[in-house]
Amino acid sequence: MVTSVTTSGSVVHSGDILYSVDGRPVVALTGTAPAWRDLDSTVDAGADVAQLETALVALGYDGGGDLTVDDEWDSHTTAAVKAWQTGLGLEDTGELPLGYIVFVPTDTVVTAVSAAVGQALADGDAVLELGTPSQQVVATVPTELQAVITPGLDVDVSGVSATVTRLGSSTGADGAVSVVAYITPNDQIEAADGTSVSARFTVTDAANVLLVPVDAVTSRTDGSYAVLAVDDTGKSGTWLPIEVHGVANGNVAATGDGLHDGLTVGIPGDVPAATP
Repeated sequence: MVTSVTTSGSVVHSGDILYSVDGRPVVALTGTAPAWRDLDSTVDAGADVAQLETALVALGYDGGGDLTVDDEWDSHTTAAVKAWQTGLGLEDTGELPLGYIVFVPTDTVVTAVSAAVGQALADGDAVLELGTPSQQVVATVPTELQAVITPGLDVDVSGVSATVTRLGSSTGADGAVSVVAYITPNDQIEAADGTSVSARFTVTDAANVLLVPVDAVTSRTDGSYAVLAVDDTGKSGTWLPIEVHGVANGNVAATGDGLHDGLTVGIPGDVPAATP
């Protein structure tokens, strides 16, 4: 049964959820070879293992730098998969059954959606189609603006309306790490690919927000965010939906029902909680 599906026209990046079946998300990861088998600690070495490890490292699930990208599955691979599953709000089994992930060579676009939420699927049924990526603008975010440049922010790119779709990081030749914003225009920009364009961000000041450690926040399958509120015993937690207004210095500026000054929050995976 289809329980969620992305929309036609959506830009798909590595780590994005394409759709979910019976509540289990199907995730796009960067890779040139198709997924063809179950992946877990028992598999033989292969290019698909290397693709998976490369994608997880790019998404930040490298186990503190312990994961070596190669074609062999080891304990660090399992740890990275578990951390990634926790980030998705899933049970951290460390195993990826066939159909759990879809390898795509590059960022792409959903050109058509064939299945609807509530529709029963059979083997071989089409769910969606992926096509040529749309234009994308990559902008380095100055340090003083990192607290206010967030996904969903409106941008004017050389007169074309656009949206910040995600944030990432870039390491320069000197080793310095910069925050970069990936911007998707709503219409074609009349400029050759690879050229420089001007970007003007529209920022609204957020008032009466609370700072929450970024490690206590998770993204949900519908694209929203939640924070893990811990009870007085410190042994269980409840997910509170929040709206993110900015990210800086390891904290998230957020608002939401149930979120209040002095609230104890926990790191997903360290405190038991239901799926957010």
